[in-house]
Amino acid sequence: MSQLKIMFNIRVVLMIIWLVGLVISLSVLFYIHAKNWIGAENFKMMIKQLNTLYAPFIGSILGFHWLHRSKPSVVNEHAVDTSNAKLAGAIAVVFSLLWNGGVAAAMLILLFENGTVEGALEFFSTIQTVFLGAAGAALGYFFGADVNGRE
Repeated sequence: MSQLKIMFNIRVVLMIIWLVGLVISLSVLFYIHAKNWIGAENFKMMIKQLNTLYAPFIGSILGFHWLHRSKPSVVNEHAVDTSNAKLAGAIAVVFSLLWNGGVAAAMLILLFENGTVEGALEFFSTIQTVFLGAAGAALGYFFGADVNGRE
């Protein structure tokens, strides 16, 4: 399999991980709010925090795909260093799973009434502190480069 095909496959996997993580988190949040398990103020705080956790990553991923969907499928192989695509992909997937798994776990704890909004917000802050640099760099490798060699 070519390195460029590997890059494409990893991008698809990462996009799925991040979108599923966001959908799970928002679904749980809207559910617990609809059931009146959290008040309007906590709901607003959680929405803001989820936006902070997901917007930069989801925005980059979707922006990349929207920008490149109509571009030619011929790729300049020298535009992106793909020599370490498998290793970089594994690292990106691991950090994406840790980030999204942590956020989803905190949300599911709220769903099963075993936690507090304040505890979830504190945990989100910890996730951000620990994984932000790694997750950002990993996603930047796959979604920050122009694969067509154009600026």
